[in-house]
Amino acid sequence: SHDGSVWLAWSERESDQDAPPRTVHLVRLDAEGNLVGGIETLAEGVYPTTGLSLMASDVGVVLLWGEDPNPDLPAGVPGHSRLVVHHRDRNGAPLDPPRFIETTAFAYNPAVTAVTLGHPRSVLVTWAGNEETEWERSVTFLSRLDCNEAP
Repeated sequence: SHDGSVWLAWSERESDQDAPPRTVHLVRLDAEGNLVGGIETLAEGVYPTTGLSLMASDVGVVLLWGEDPNPDLPAGVPGHSRLVVHHRDRNGAPLDPPRFIETTAFAYNPAVTAVTLGHPRSVLVTWAGNEETEWERSVTFLSRLDCNEAP
């Protein structure tokens, strides 16, 4: 991140089950590799269907992943899947409750990712999903999430 810290996020599950719910964790290491604070549990009982994407900058820390809360909906209908977005300040304190962005079903590539912008202060989030037509071809979506307060 901007101060030399390293942020790590991961999900884990019990090893004796094929598709159990996962727990998502976040941790910060200082420039020497020492734990800053403790390991934080961000979510329990979740079923990520994409990898976790973590971004740290002067805008703060953004962690996101995809889920399929309504797999019975057609793949090209928003709400079939969703992005879960956690936004933290530079020190890891929550700025808002997690945000949910309804999406069509996720495509296989590219991965969910984010990048910060300095002006306007915001985060760009991109993901591959199915278009909202009967063809349900893979397309890339882009969303800008504006930051409300200066760091």
